[in-house]
Amino acid sequence: MKKILLALFVMCSVLSFSEKVIKTTDIEVKGDITYEAGQNVPYTGVIENYDENGKLYARGEFKNGILNGSSKLFFPN
Repeated sequence: MKKILLALFVMCSVLSFSEKVIKTTDIEVKGDITYEAGQNVPYTGVIENYDENGKLYARGEFKNGILNGSSKLFFPN
């Protein structure tokens, strides 16, 4: 019984703390607010931008459609 409860707790924790990640090609900007394409609710989650080679170039966290904190830029070595 303890193992089942522990497994349920771990599974719920993993699912509740995961964040949604989308690409910049899947967003719409209306005014100053960012939305996921086709949605009417401001986007909350991570947006990633990739260069022409498919490598991660930028990553930013959004909350209620506004950049929350700083974004990160990635450069080739």
